[in-house]
Amino acid sequence: MIGRIVLCSLACACVAFAGDLAPPAGAPGPTMKTLDQVDPRTPIGPATTPGDGSAAYVITESGSYYLTGNVSVSSDVDGIRVDASNVTIDLMGFTLQGPGGAGEYGVACTGGGVVRVRIRNGVVTGWERGIDASSQCVIEDIKAFDCGVGIRAEDKCFIRNCTALQCFSGVSVGSRCIIDCCKARDCEGTGINAASDGIVRTCVADHNGSSGIAAPTPGLTVDCTANQNMQRGIWFSTGIALRCSTDGNMAGGVRATNGSLTKDCAATTNDGFGFEIGNGSQITGCIAAGNAGDGILATDHSLITGNTVHLNGSGIVGGSDCLVAGNTSSGHPAGFGVRCVDSCRVTDNLCNDNALGISAIRWATIERNTVAGNFTGIATGESCRISDNNAEGNTNNGIEVADSESLIEGNRVSNNLGTGLLIYNQRNLIIRNINRASTQSYDIAANNRVGFTIIPPLSGAISGDSDPDALGAGTTDPWANFSH
Repeated sequence: MIGRIVLCSLACACVAFAGDLAPPAGAPGPTMKTLDQVDPRTPIGPATTPGDGSAAYVITESGSYYLTGNVSVSSDVDGIRVDASNVTIDLMGFTLQGPGGAGEYGVACTGGGVVRVRIRNGVVTGWERGIDASSQCVIEDIKAFDCGVGIRAEDKCFIRNCTALQCFSGVSVGSRCIIDCCKARDCEGTGINAASDGIVRTCVADHNGSSGIAAPTPGLTVDCTANQNMQRGIWFSTGIALRCSTDGNMAGGVRATNGSLTKDCAATTNDGFGFEIGNGSQITGCIAAGNAGDGILATDHSLITGNTVHLNGSGIVGGSDCLVAGNTSSGHPAGFGVRCVDSCRVTDNLCNDNALGISAIRWATIERNTVAGNFTGIATGESCRISDNNAEGNTNNGIEVADSESLIEGNRVSNNLGTGLLIYNQRNLIIRNINRASTQSYDIAANNRVGFTIIPPLSGAISGDSDPDALGAGTTDPWANFSH
């Protein structure tokens, strides 16, 4: 009896929850979103974006558009022309194939007033210009092959994750643009070319027929690589290059003209110079190694600090009014460790195994440097101050002064196979120098001002705090020169 009651209760409950089985009056309404609501984009095609006599497809209204397949254009017309602003074109990974002639663009959006166009995700090949974009555009994930210009954009554009391969010119943009994570390879001209006030970052340009990267002027080039180009690796003016590397370029590694900063970069095995910097520029924390020309070539008023320069044709070559400080320049058997013209300060450098460790023509301050294992340690002209340097183990002379009016003070000169301190001319002041174990300690011309030259006597054994029998240094003159 109880079981029957339970079954009846369940049956009543099922009827109650089933609801009204009679359908409502009228036609059924939509219950799902339309395809346009799910993906409100327009496919590019003859019906939606019909072409004209100059382009296969023409976009005349703002909106989002996409390709549905590869497009091949055999006549002398553009692929897609954009005549409206605020347009997004997704190539969907498909290819826009051009006719291979002159005058046609894969995607063109440079009509009057057309701005803010985004072009992404596809391949353009066989065009005079693969992408030709107006200002304020975004171009990303585009691969341009065998074009005259792979990607060209006007001012204030953003180019990201693009590749230009085997074009005449790879990527070329106007002012205030950002080129990010792009590659330009095997182009006949320049790989990446940016105008003023822009940023080129994390890009690669190699095996191009001209320079790898012609960077913004002024602007910022950061974390880029430019190798095996027929001209310079990276070229820029009045800008900044950070953490870039260049290798195996035919006309030099990095050229930075007036008022530039080059920091934490590397230039290796380039023909020509490693780094060439212009007037009023700074180079710091860089590596120049194995270049055929000068490791660092600087013109006037430059600051050259904390660099490592090794096995180049010559080391660091500066102009006038330069500061050369805290560098290591070694392994230039036919060149200079450091060479400057006049009014320079050369301080706290290590210059080993060069033909000439440090050279200055006139009016230079050369102080607290170590020059060892060179043919000649330090050589200067007139009116220089050479002080507190360590010149040792050079195969010719330790310090040479060829002219007059110089101060040679407080240097330690030792174990040179020629003369420790060689003064060719008159009217110099030579004081407080220490010379040890060179083949000849001093060779000083007449008519110079020279502190007493002393060979200190040998002491007896000393034990404890003092020795009353010690003979001292042989003089109490604070300006004396010593040999031992």
